Amino acid sequence: MAHTADAPHLVMVVGNRVVGDSRVEKAALSAYAAGYRVTVVGLIHRTVPPFGLIGRVPVYRVRPDYPLHAEWQRRHRLDAEEEEQPDVRARAAERGYAQRRLAADAARTDGGRARRFTVPARRALLWAQSRVDTVAQHVQEQRTGARLRVAELHARAPWPGAWRRAWPLIQDLEHAFADVIVSLEPDLIHVHDRHPMPAARTAQGLLAARGRHVPWVYDAHEWLPGVTFTGPAVHGAAWRAAEAELAPLADAVVTVSEELADMLQRRHNLRQRPAVVTNAPFSELVPDPSGSRRTVREECGLAPDVPLLVYVGRIAEKRGVATVVRALADVPGAHLAVVASPEVDLRNALRDVAREVGVADRLHILDYVPAQSVTWYISSATAGVSPLSHTAAHHEALATKVREYLHARLPVVGSDVRAQARFLSRTGVGTVHAADDPVDCARAVQQLLADVDEYRARITPELLAEHSWERQERTLHEVWARLLGDRSPAAGRSKAADDETDAAMAPSRGPRIVLTPVRNARAARPLVKELAEASGGSVRMVAGTGTPRSGLGAEVSVLPAVGSTEAEVRDGVAAYREIVADSDAVLLRQTTQLFGGLGGDADAELAELARHRPVALFLDAVAVTGPGEPPVPDPLDASSERVAQRLVRQARRTRDRAARAGVPVLVTGMSARHHLPQAVWAPVVVHVADSPRKPGPGPLRVLVVEGERGPQEASAVTSLRAAAGSAWRVAEPGTPLEEVDVVVERLRAGDLTDLAAAALGAGCVVLGHVPAAARAGLPAVLPVVEITPDGLVAAVAGLSRDRDRFADLSAAGWKYAADVHAGPLTAATVLAALGLDRSGAG
Repeated sequence: MAHTADAPHLVMVVGNRVVGDSRVEKAALSAYAAGYRVTVVGLIHRTVPPFGLIGRVPVYRVRPDYPLHAEWQRRHRLDAEEEEQPDVRARAAERGYAQRRLAADAARTDGGRARRFTVPARRALLWAQSRVDTVAQHVQEQRTGARLRVAELHARAPWPGAWRRAWPLIQDLEHAFADVIVSLEPDLIHVHDRHPMPAARTAQGLLAARGRHVPWVYDAHEWLPGVTFTGPAVHGAAWRAAEAELAPLADAVVTVSEELADMLQRRHNLRQRPAVVTNAPFSELVPDPSGSRRTVREECGLAPDVPLLVYVGRIAEKRGVATVVRALADVPGAHLAVVASPEVDLRNALRDVAREVGVADRLHILDYVPAQSVTWYISSATAGVSPLSHTAAHHEALATKVREYLHARLPVVGSDVRAQARFLSRTGVGTVHAADDPVDCARAVQQLLADVDEYRARITPELLAEHSWERQERTLHEVWARLLGDRSPAAGRSKAADDETDAAMAPSRGPRIVLTPVRNARAARPLVKELAEASGGSVRMVAGTGTPRSGLGAEVSVLPAVGSTEAEVRDGVAAYREIVADSDAVLLRQTTQLFGGLGGDADAELAELARHRPVALFLDAVAVTGPGEPPVPDPLDASSERVAQRLVRQARRTRDRAARAGVPVLVTGMSARHHLPQAVWAPVVVHVADSPRKPGPGPLRVLVVEGERGPQEASAVTSLRAAAGSAWRVAEPGTPLEEVDVVVERLRAGDLTDLAAAALGAGCVVLGHVPAAARAGLPAVLPVVEITPDGLVAAVAGLSRDRDRFADLSAAGWKYAADVHAGPLTAATVLAALGLDRSGAG
């Protein structure tokens, strides 16, 4: 569906790194397909970059400072006799948090007061008190953590918000998320799981203070009383109390199963029963979009007739994966593929179990694939396994992996947790074993393998349709539409249908092109102007993450770095959206990662960008070969042959990366084509003066380009400076080209650089050295005066004496720039590579 700037903005928030959370990914894709502008906000992690991408949906990850939690940990590690000194940073943060909550509460239309705790919440806190008593007594005996009594006092408090003091990490998350939510100016907030709930409530109040009512949805992924929390008892008690207080205040509640919907309504006295959206997979098998992954059987190197069990998900203890590994000892010939999160310690522990029971050669641990490709990836296996241990959460909802197995046409071996056992028994699509029992698990695997085709035949189209995301997402759309009313995309579509004729007659817009990353806005403006005029559309310049704004200009957007201000986050995420969501084409000026890899390497980032819009690499010689190196073999440089060989290998990596992603490569210089023969030449665009230069009678103004020079060349430049006088003078570095007559390029540059092209356009005479390999193929004779280090001073002196020759060279250079570098040639070449014309996106 087409997206417009006034489409409602749905901000989804989750307290994890987003990667691998299939429910978040599917909900975001559904919202985007329904016509919402969508932004997903998650948490930064060492394994992922600040930015990510789900289809065309931008992901922004925040990094909370955790000042209050750090202070809490410090205080509870103190020995009994150690004097406590309050942390100044934590106290300042706490004051700031409190002021924002007061501002949020004051603006609410519901009076700003939360309901008192429900009975279950009070019971949870009283239970936590008894647990804290036990823990505190033990810790006191060990002379560490004696201050758990502080948490105990706050856990006993019956007033709203006491959970913030009981477990201060909640406050740190609340305000890190709330700041970003507010900066994104949402029309609707959808929080996944418990972590962003307080932030959604606070952000709603802060937005109300600005005159905007923004509803929020709580999407309960699990049964919180059944979750095992690490650390002291107040950790779990505080989160359960937070849910009990905030869930009734949400504008809508959504959850993953019918059983959990009933339990949530009873526990929290909800006015409406939560809407049920099961975590079903997409029905279509979608190969890995990056092209870097093969099916699980291929990656394990197994023949088609080898029994292959597959497990998808985390490998924590309560997931029961070790049970299946132990069971392999009693199932000869069967292999197990574990598609798991990258926790090294957990993976190593599983390998230890495999070695212990003698099946190490039959255990394969593999990395996650994108959520939309899971069913395709595992479809080559024989059966799926879901060996969950008994926990309250596991009993109440069918695991996502079971539905993924079914859509991959895999029968299932599952443990006897309640919801799973009922489903497998009712549908007949698998076998059931006692949880945490390797012997019974082996029995269930053997039973299924003995009649695998019969079990597979029971996976009917009707069963798959019932458990498909396409069916489940309808409920989400209904919830969102109910909360937004006339502002929802569904209402907008109805209105548009009534005005279909006028819409069809409206003039079509041109393509929206993004040029990124931009480091010098002034240098990029001529290209931007020509592309906009040639395409009939618009061109946006976006700088890379954390680029200093000074000198960029107001028209350049900057991707925000971690720790940016509210305005920087708002503008930066909008810039990121321009690239990944709203653009019709992207012109990339570098081959390295732009956003930190979008959760993968540079190949994955490029492939993901190219999957949804035309993308072209538009590179200069530096981007292809690296700075400070001769890009082509050159008889004047004895080292250039050796260096050029290394650069050939580097350029091949660029070529191969572009080929894997299926994107064209354009280069601004002929030397780059020497290394990338498949690339298309698109000369750099520069400003061309109205007429060539007519030098006056005074000394010539000479600009020496800064950069690395060999000893002989450096000595020649020193001599040039020493000989300056009435015939010429050397300009200061950075002098505008309009105030320069002669430009001395680095002889090692190896091509017509961007600066040299700009100098020709300004009417300057350029002295330098462009090897024959770089001149070959140019559309006209390149009017750069060839010099050697020994001839530099003589060349400048000759131009000073012969002003007519200077004028001829200036005119030739100016004409060359007007014919080649003024823009029309480059714009036509770029648009052809992107498949765009004046009628819009191709």
